Amino acid sequence: MKSLLSIFGICILLSSQLFAQAPFVGPVFYKSNTWMFSKYVSKQGKDMNYALSGGRSFGIMGGYDVTESFGVQIEMLINKHVQNYKGALDSGITYNSQVDLRTFDLPIFLKLGNPVYFEMGGVFSFKTKTTYTRDASINYLDTTSNVISDYKTNIGVIIGFGGDIKLADNLFINMGLRVTPGVVDIHGVDAWGRNRDELEDANDENAGKLRTFSMVGSVHIGVKYKIM
Repeated sequence: MKSLLSIFGICILLSSQLFAQAPFVGPVFYKSNTWMFSKYVSKQGKDMNYALSGGRSFGIMGGYDVTESFGVQIEMLINKHVQNYKGALDSGITYNSQVDLRTFDLPIFLKLGNPVYFEMGGVFSFKTKTTYTRDASINYLDTTSNVISDYKTNIGVIIGFGGDIKLADNLFINMGLRVTPGVVDIHGVDAWGRNRDELEDANDENAGKLRTFSMVGSVHIGVKYKIM
């Protein structure tokens, strides 16, 4: 029995040495198109409309290439996720507003393929700061407020493609595309800055539809150093 276990252990050791490539680490930067979708906002017509929004992330990536075509990766990112809105009320008031959500993100995913790879995994987003700003055609309606308590921790799914461009023996440029839909309701506020409780207090029958889900499409570039 001990002999069998010894042989099994030797096989595992040899296979790991044969197929294992190397751990890697490096900086990474993302430029993103960001959204926060809510049925409540979507049903308000001209009173509340989504506007094109952008964000960015930067941080450190690290991981392990188990084989030439299979690896695991984790990132630690400082993230900015923005949703812009615009609206025109029946009273003639027009406005632009914005939710600026800052998070610390931990993406964890698998990579399959070489030299171009497919990636899939998840990301955990922990809020660090959230600000709501409104700029209205009537100045006294302008406001800036801290709404971090109205938002919840987010979880998203990672789906993307990427590839490495070799610069030197252990040095690569890493580039790719990624889509990250959120899979949990992060609550939040509407385009006028009201949370669900405030809508319920105002007897808004659609208050329950203020369920917010994020969506991010991004491109990234990074420098990947393999530790041989």
